[in-house]
Formats: sequence, structure tokens, C-alpha cells
Amino acid sequence: MSKAAAKAASGWKVRAKLPGLAYFVHAIAFSPAGKVLASGVHGTAVWLTDTAGGKPLHKLDGYETVDNLAFSRDGRMFAAAGGETTNVYDVKTGTQLAALDVESNHVSFSPDGRLLAAATKKSPLVFETKGWTRAAKLDGHKSQVTFVEFLAGGGLATCAGKEVRVWDVAAGTSTAFDHKGDTNYLCASGDGRYVVSAGYKRHARVWDVAAKKQVAELSGHEQEVWAAAISHDGGLVVTGSGEGAVRVWRARGGELLHEFRSDGEDDAEGAPVALSADAKLVAANMPGVRVWETTSGKLVADLPANADISCLAFSPDGKLLAAGSEDAVVIYEVIGS
Repeated sequence: MSKAAAKAASGWKVRAKLPGLAYFVHAIAFSPAGKVLASGVHGTAVWLTDTAGGKPLHKLDGYETVDNLAFSRDGRMFAAAGGETTNVYDVKTGTQLAALDVESNHVSFSPDGRLLAAATKKSPLVFETKGWTRAAKLDGHKSQVTFVEFLAGGGLATCAGKEVRVWDVAAGTSTAFDHKGDTNYLCASGDGRYVVSAGYKRHARVWDVAAKKQVAELSGHEQEVWAAAISHDGGLVVTGSGEGAVRVWRARGGELLHEFRSDGEDDAEGAPVALSADAKLVAANMPGVRVWETTSGKLVADLPANADISCLAFSPDGKLLAAGSEDAVVIYEVIGS
């Protein structure tokens, strides 16, 4: 580590570490209040952890794969996607609320908590959380649906192959957008105004939901874009790609604001990435965890890791940063939050 990096790392304390998880951690998610962290470990279980002291709250066994985790907006429920069923649990008790006979790789709760969407084959499925009956089967995609994301206004964004769609779930209708290349990532701004799609053609695209049009093409990466994040107000987008580069963009118009690279270390991926809720900090795998200010581009933390980082997440209040890897989950206290 360079002197500058070592200086940047000073002051960032480890709040908690969950070691010995048997296999790599593929998904993590904070509860809306930031008091609970869910961690999905391939080949073993999903863990719920108290973020105040790192105490395990629940271990939910029986998972060969865990692709995605999502909490309801009130923090009472969370869902785990991966394997032959999609399971939903009570956060407080760890009790299983539903075992949906659906093989999915991504899930999302509606803002009011009344619906759960699951990415399955060619049709997103939507379930009512009261009774767990199927509310909708949204036909239209021609490829495997890989991401589902409810928007603040209640619409549902999905991607499959080269196509992005935004659905009116009640009507079963959608607006389709052409990503012009296979997608592998989708995210939405917290206010529901913008959707970002990223993919194998070394670019990302920003879509204005209400205007039903593209507002930016984010191009220039040398390899596939594996991850993206967008600020709550849709002002900034962060992308991470296979060449070990992380870029910060202005969402409307696609102006490149910063590019961060790995200083030539081996196995640097540039993904995953995470953006703090106030959009002031961006974190990425470089390898280990590096954190920069989005305004100045200044490196503020360089946190070493014993294994490749597979997932990153800031807590909703921005006070914690969680990193999952092949051997542990580490929760850091964010300095200056």
C-alpha cells in the first residue's frame, strides 16, 4: 500500500467482522434503518446480523445459491432469491413467511410493501405479500429476466437480454427501451425518475421514466460494465468495469466527472460498486475496498482485504459500509458521515 493509501485508510474502524462463512458472500443488504445486515453465503445460509455489535441474529439454512437479498421498506420482511424457491422471512423472528415455488435471481418489494416482484425466466412475477398469491405475470420479454426493481412511484423496472422495460403492474403494460447490447445490471434512482442499465457492450444507459427516453449513453469503458449505482435524485451515476476502472458521471448528458483506476494491481475488477445515500462517497473493489469523494475525486479510504470483494453496500444513513468477500463480511464505520 502506498503512503497516500495508508493515510487514507487511517481512522476507518471495523465495526464487526463475520468470518468463517464457508464460501463466498454473494449478496448483502442493509435494512432500511441500517440496524440489520443480511448476508447471503453460497452453499450454506443467509445470515441476519445486528450491525451495532456484529451479533448474529438468525441463520437461515438450506441455500445452495443466494443471488439477491431485499428488505421491505418498513424493514419487517426480507426476501432471498436463489435456488428453486424464493423465500420471505420475518426480520425480527427469522420465521419463514413464504416459500414461493419460483426460481428467481432478483427480487424487489414495492414501496408500500404490498407486492414482491421476482425475476424469473421470460416473465417477471409479482406476488401479494398478504396471502402470497400471484398478482401478475408480466409477459413481453424474450430472454431471461435478470433484474427487477420497483420504483418510488410504484412502477416496476426490469431487464432481459438487450431490453429494458418499465411496467404499470396493475395494467400489465410496459414501455420498452433498447439497450443495444445484452444487459447484466439494472438500478433505479430513489425518486423513481431514472433507470440505469449496464452490460457487455462496455457502456451504460440512463433512461428517463416519465419522458420514456434515453438521457445519456455512458461509454468509454474498455471492458464489460459489471456494476452501476445511481444517486437518489438521479444526478450522479457510478459504473464499474472489468478493466479495473470506476467512473463517476453526470446522469443527464453523460458528462464524465472522475475515473478511478487500480494503480496496476493484479486482479482489480472495478466492481462491485456502491454509492452512499447522499452521493458523497463511492466505494469499489480495486482489489480490497477503496472509497473516494464524488465531488473532489479524493481517495478517502483504502481498506485491505484477504480475498476478492464480491459485494458492497452503504447503510441508508451512510454511517456504515459493508463488504462481502470469499472469506468474511466486514462492516466499517464511515469517517466523516
